[in-house]
Amino acid sequence: MSKSADNGQAKPRTKVKKIIIIVAIVLVICILALTLTYMFTIGYPAKYLRAKERSEKYQDLGFSEGQILLCGSSFIDYWDSAASDFAPLTTYNVGIAATVVSDWSKWIDLLIMPFKPRAIVLYVGSNDIHGGIGTKKGAAVAKEVRQLLDDIMAKLPETFIYYVSIAPTPLREKVWDQSNTCNKDVEAYCKTVDNLRFINCTDALLNQDGTLKPEIYRSDKLHFNEEGYRIWADTIVPILIAEQSLEADLIHY
Repeated sequence: MSKSADNGQAKPRTKVKKIIIIVAIVLVICILALTLTYMFTIGYPAKYLRAKERSEKYQDLGFSEGQILLCGSSFIDYWDSAASDFAPLTTYNVGIAATVVSDWSKWIDLLIMPFKPRAIVLYVGSNDIHGGIGTKKGAAVAKEVRQLLDDIMAKLPETFIYYVSIAPTPLREKVWDQSNTCNKDVEAYCKTVDNLRFINCTDALLNQDGTLKPEIYRSDKLHFNEEGYRIWADTIVPILIAEQSLEADLIHY
């Protein structure tokens, strides 16, 4: 077969490859566009409406200033037993599912300031490191968390903030290294500021060999079931009781 014949066959194959590459690029762009459209034209307004409704609910019911405020994403939002778990401390749960760090940066005045809390339990960052399109690196999320902490402290300088470590989950196991990077960076920062505390729940959520405990998650392999929340409560609540109860106040002052 002549070289000219080979070249003639190669050209169609080259064109097909180019078409496939172009189609793949277009599909990726479309997926990204749809994702961004959801986040900024559907997802965010929906989350904001929930945040606004949560704020109005407490305004209608009434609340006492200077209590413990629970803030963050679905892990906080779905903590149905929190009120009894934290007793005798009084807590208000303003968690909003599907939120990311930047949401809470926008909602300080809406969901945090009205309560004038003496302490905040904060769980954010896990939805930023989700492992899908647009997922962020742990170091970048830690930077956002640090800025959020700074912004809250600037408005509430006397308030203690307890940052709860991002939890390992079966669904996001492939990005656990990034979540753990975020945890370590935020932990290091918390050690430099008097009113910040880092609550490390990782060891309690893992087996002794470092593997996950599938029995503490719901069927979605992401959120805690009752057993998972019991581990959280056993880890988080004693720290708050020790530092934020009336008896602790008397010891401190």
